[in-house]
Amino acid sequence: MPIVQDKYRGTPEYDEVREILIQAALNNTLLPYTPRLSQILNLEPGNSMATELGLILGAISEDEHLQGRPMLSAAAISKKNRPGNGFFDLAKSLGKRVGRDKDQFWQRELELVYAYWQDRNQMNITDFFSDVIGVPLANHVWSWGVLDESNERVFLKIHEADMHADWEGWVKVYDPSWNSSAGHAERMRHIEWVRSGAKCFGVSRSKNNFDSHYFVRLGKIENEGELIYAEILGVETVDSILQVKARSTTGDLAEIARSNRTVTEKEVLISARIGQGEFRRNVLAMWNNKCAVTGVAVRNAIRASHIVPWRDSNAEQRLDPNNGLPLVATLDALFDANLISFNEKGSIQISDALRKNDRERLGIDERMKLAWRPSASQQAYLKQHRLVD
Repeated sequence: MPIVQDKYRGTPEYDEVREILIQAALNNTLLPYTPRLSQILNLEPGNSMATELGLILGAISEDEHLQGRPMLSAAAISKKNRPGNGFFDLAKSLGKRVGRDKDQFWQRELELVYAYWQDRNQMNITDFFSDVIGVPLANHVWSWGVLDESNERVFLKIHEADMHADWEGWVKVYDPSWNSSAGHAERMRHIEWVRSGAKCFGVSRSKNNFDSHYFVRLGKIENEGELIYAEILGVETVDSILQVKARSTTGDLAEIARSNRTVTEKEVLISARIGQGEFRRNVLAMWNNKCAVTGVAVRNAIRASHIVPWRDSNAEQRLDPNNGLPLVATLDALFDANLISFNEKGSIQISDALRKNDRERLGIDERMKLAWRPSASQQAYLKQHRLVD
């Protein structure tokens, strides 16, 4: 059950407000409740305006939190130049540690909002496929798309220049003159999946950039000689597609857990259903796409493992980004082996099994700590981790 009622979820107003908040985050600005937000909802000043704004902003921030992102409504402010009390009440309900200094909490959450959306806006397309879509490109040089086989979905790189003037409402998805011999065979396989009924989404590119916020929804496939076109059905936000996937995944996990399969069979199915990218993406987003201890931002050097191990977690905990820490490989290996852990304040705890000379060689010392104090949810998982001998 959501904390905030569903009045605005799935509505055009929800999407419009969310998009405006994202733009504010990208521009390092704040968005006043009035007049912009109140106008979208056709609200007049008064108690009902405060209630309705609370419902839509609360729903957006709760949904962001469930996707492992900071509370986007931190970018919206009242006449007091900070979010209203509902923002802080929701934060507490979500397990965040607000503390006595509400302004300090808000500023920190706002910084996380700015950092997440600006980092995502600067993300390269290879990282976008692996960390956002959750399916890595087969090759970062010649791959033109990916197949999410478990969800029967295809994501294709498309180019603005290929939206043909003579084929209005269509985009070229294959041309034999394109470079990359390996890419041709891969693209034809993906097109065949679309012809067979797989849903198709285009990642739109221009000369020096790509759209990380919207997918182009593609439909039927048509040939014109050796050229192949896909019909453009419209656009959908990236996050709306990912949220559908998350809800679908949770339901599937519950169904697998209730089945009569053996434990081994269930684990194999669950592992395949979740995939490697989704949990990693959400954990990284929660920690500003950096190692939670060293601040290293080299994605290939960071592991995103469960705090409470997969085998000891239920279906919900296995998907919960609070049950994960992004750590550079050495720290991750030590954490996984329970040779290090972190207390409720985020300070490192080192096992006596690690001798002094080994600690020095590994670069481990008692001054190390997490970038910020863990939330209540994270503290609960870390407490279980510390209880393991």
